[in-house]
Amino acid sequence: MSRQFLLNAASHFLAPVLLVGALLSMGFAQGPHQAIFLGSSTSGGADPWWLIDPFTGTLIDSGADVATNNCFGASFAHGDQQLLALSSFDDTLSVGTPPGLGMGFTLLTNFMGSPYGLVVDPWYQRYFAMVNTGSGFDLQVVDGNPNSGTYGQVIASSGPLLALGLIERWNLSPPGRIAVAVPALFNGTLAVYDTDPSSPGYMTALSTPSTSGTPGIAIGTSVAISADESMVTVVLAASVETLFVRYDLLAGAWVDADPAMPGMQHISIPLGIGHRIRLLPGSNEAIVCGAGHSSQHGWIGRLDFGVTPDQWSFTEFGVGSGQFSDANALSLSPDSAYSFIGVSGPPRGLVIDNQTGSVIHSVALPSSTGSLVSSSWRGVPGSGDLFCVPAAPNSSGQSTTLAQSDFSGPGLFHLEARQGPPLQFGYFLMSAGLEEPGLAVSQGFLCLKAPIGRYNSVAGPSLNSLGRFDASGTFQNLSGTSSVFTGFDLPAAAPSPPGGVIWPGSTWAFQLWHRDQGNASNFSDALVVQFY
Repeated sequence: MSRQFLLNAASHFLAPVLLVGALLSMGFAQGPHQAIFLGSSTSGGADPWWLIDPFTGTLIDSGADVATNNCFGASFAHGDQQLLALSSFDDTLSVGTPPGLGMGFTLLTNFMGSPYGLVVDPWYQRYFAMVNTGSGFDLQVVDGNPNSGTYGQVIASSGPLLALGLIERWNLSPPGRIAVAVPALFNGTLAVYDTDPSSPGYMTALSTPSTSGTPGIAIGTSVAISADESMVTVVLAASVETLFVRYDLLAGAWVDADPAMPGMQHISIPLGIGHRIRLLPGSNEAIVCGAGHSSQHGWIGRLDFGVTPDQWSFTEFGVGSGQFSDANALSLSPDSAYSFIGVSGPPRGLVIDNQTGSVIHSVALPSSTGSLVSSSWRGVPGSGDLFCVPAAPNSSGQSTTLAQSDFSGPGLFHLEARQGPPLQFGYFLMSAGLEEPGLAVSQGFLCLKAPIGRYNSVAGPSLNSLGRFDASGTFQNLSGTSSVFTGFDLPAAAPSPPGGVIWPGSTWAFQLWHRDQGNASNFSDALVVQFY
């Protein structure tokens, strides 16, 4: 199933001649350095938090605030220039700025109940949380557009679902059109919410059919939804095992992990109390972690779902090392190459290589941390979100990527392309719409929707991004539009089509088109950037 969506709710196609000067004098905020936020839940009225540098394994900053009291949800947002934090004790959503040394929190939203599980939707500029209203659990939507008159207000809700009981674990699909919640005491069903604002069923929820083959007592602890919105994976925690129960959204049916066996079978690993799951993009794998049971240390590993449901496999990291006690608060690096978890005994934050399972950094935390319950990894090496990952391989055997792009340079944003075919020419594209997996064109996939802007010579000297990959696969700028001679310094003006300018508060998608050997051509992955 392909996904298509428009990134900007309103048109920004205004005359660039009149507006570029005003935009540049207004200024765009510059993207921050890399950091991981770690939140906790402990006694007292102001629970501690930490900002960690995953490159060096050192603390950037720490504090304790009512905004992070029982912090069961946190996420960087708006080009990673703000941190959003839930307090499930004080029923609030707060904004942390600047997200670095000296960070302070400002109240944004008061919920009428305890919020759990914050998810930021960049496509429609919304923040989601599951709220315990006292009469049931209500999925609520907060306006996340700072330029809106209702910014920070609850603008939509599902209404409480009473049939599923306690619901604290849920997730939103990457395109933002579906949310799925699992009951704390799993009863065989899930709640599937329509979160597409253009749908007539917006914010309504349906229960899935019931499944069998689960333990009598199993706790729903985490939910993951595939990027194409076709598959849901739910983590069920039992005392001596963890189950991964999968639901096919397109077929409307539960997935049998071993059809040759009688009855319904689910993926099960002999490691207790699974806590979290994070899907690896562009693959059929996930990173999962858990606390273990009384005679077992905590754990983390890589789960491969296999080509067919019965071909799944699990690779545990650091078997027998005892270094993952009560592993929780799992998050992934922007390129998904690394994981971060919080562990106890003694309290630490760990950065882990997702391929080798090696611990890259171990950051000591104070002994009075309480439970480590949430984390968010700020977007570095670039700012923005990558889609159509990985791109189709080019003639070098690698996939061209924009992952090194960031908020730097004299322009609004710096686009950088790596891993391209040596000596081949190309230029950047932009659009207000994205489609995944994209349209097959020559050797690659065009993931941008029409109208598509082309940063080439036709667009004008300052909008020309024409360049050529060097022998190492780095895109060298040939048009004098890069302050560092590679990539492209994105100006405020946009090529026509679509024309106009890139306004603060807007979201745009970018991709590199390039030639390849013979008469072929190819594309990079797609990068979606919010400008603030």
